[in-house]
Amino acid sequence: MVVLLFKQSIAERWATNKAFLDKIIEAGKRVTMQTNAYSKNVTGYFAKEIRYLLEHGYKIIQGGWGMGPK
Repeated sequence: MVVLLFKQSIAERWATNKAFLDKIIEAGKRVTMQTNAYSKNVTGYFAKEIRYLLEHGYKIIQGGWGMGPK
């Protein structure tokens, strides 16, 4: 199923994104970042994703370039 995020409301976009993150958390998978988590450019949805993962037992790894279960 392809989800067209640009046609979704902000709440719908976050619900779609959160469901994706929940699958990653449930599987205990690592996440590779395209932007360093320690960058001053951590804003918006990216910051929300990082915060969500941290709140669900993940930690920042690889010098800020990834996240993984604690």
